[in-house]
Formats: sequence, C-alpha cells, structure tokens
Amino acid sequence: MRLMQRWIRQYATIGLAASAVAAEALYGAGWRQDPRWRVLHYGIDLAPFSSAAGRSTELRAELGLDADTFVIGHVGRFDRQKNHAFLVDIAAAVMAATPGIRLLLVGDGGLRADIERKARGLGVADKIIMTGVRRDIARLMTGAMDCFVMPSLYEGLPLVLLEAQAAGLPCIVADSVSEEANVIPELVNRLSLAQPLDHWTEAILAARGRRLPPALAASRLERSSFSIGASSAQLLQIYCA
Repeated sequence: MRLMQRWIRQYATIGLAASAVAAEALYGAGWRQDPRWRVLHYGIDLAPFSSAAGRSTELRAELGLDADTFVIGHVGRFDRQKNHAFLVDIAAAVMAATPGIRLLLVGDGGLRADIERKARGLGVADKIIMTGVRRDIARLMTGAMDCFVMPSLYEGLPLVLLEAQAAGLPCIVADSVSEEANVIPELVNRLSLAQPLDHWTEAILAARGRRLPPALAASRLERSSFSIGASSAQLLQIYCA
C-alpha cells in the first residue's frame, strides 16, 4: 500500500477520491494543497426515488408489516463497522418505549447469525425483519421505511445515507459518519455513539411524521454533486481538460 501511494504521488497527473475522507486516506492530510487531487462524488441514479409514490401498503404486506406500523430501517452488510449490535439495542429500547414499532434490516454478512442471536436474547426477534440482500432498495426505503438509522463505527461517504435522504427519510446517524453526506440537513440528526440509548430513542421517536415526499427529496439530491448527471459531467470535464 505504501509503495502504491508513493507511485501515485510521483507519477499521477490527477487523482480522484469519492470524498474528502477518502482523499485524505489516499493522498495525505495536505491533499487540498496539491491541485492534482480532487473529490468526485459518486453519482446516484435518482429516477427510482423521483418516481416513487411513497409508503406502499402492498410492499408492507409483502414484508409482514401493517400499513400504519412505524418502521425503523437500515441497509448494510452485517459486519463490525456497521454496528448492528448497537442498532438492535437501540431498536429494543424504542420498542420498549413505544410498542408496535418494527426494525427492517436489509443486507447480509458474516455477523448476521450473531445479530439474530442477540435479538432473541433481547426478546425482539419477532419484531425484526431481515430481508437479506435486495436490489429494490429505493422501493424498500420509499415504501416500507419511516426512519433510517445508521450507527456505524466509521464511514467514508455512505451512498446508502444519500439514498435514504433521496427517499425523504429522517436519518439518525452516528457523528462518525462524514458530514459531507448531509445533503438535506433537516433530515439528518447526528448523535454520538457515546450518548445513552435514551438519546437515540428520543431522536427516533421525534422523527415520526418528519419524512419528505420522495419526489421532493430526490429533486434536492438532483441539484447536488451526488446526482449522476452532475457526477458524469464533472468526470467528462476532467477527461476533456
């Protein structure tokens, strides 16, 4: 890795990074002083969010959810970074405070069995829906979720948080997540992982009724550097320079 970084610094004419955090990891803390290094945000295809109708009774029935159930959502692989163990603790605390709430976990990974075991130990396994890997993330976010929670131990720039904002979801995220991903600030509430569970519980319960229509939220992402149009135009400009 160090040899590769030395070659990059010596021979590269332009270096791109997906975020400021990634740029620092690739090119060093002083990367902004070198005009070769730039941030190029990943572009998201926002069409599935722009055309979404919002909460779907049909999709919720497919997942075994009532039409009026408040659903906490998360999308991510089951590994240590994503901090599912703490997420289940949060969900259990929210469910104890307000019965009837459900947790929807999308993804798979090596720690899934451990998380299932933890949920059984907390007595909330029957209130958690694990879908495994899905390709219809926009449909799940807009049609089934009411709030998005991301207590990751660390992140560069999580695209799934951008997608959650495009879906209009209020997002409760750890302050370890880069602020670069805050495109719709009123939807993002950042909390420290050191804060007690009741702070997370209060934030989630306060998020009820705060979601935006997906078409409106997606239009705001469309005007950002994370739209696929803006990203591809910037990349084209770099190659044509």
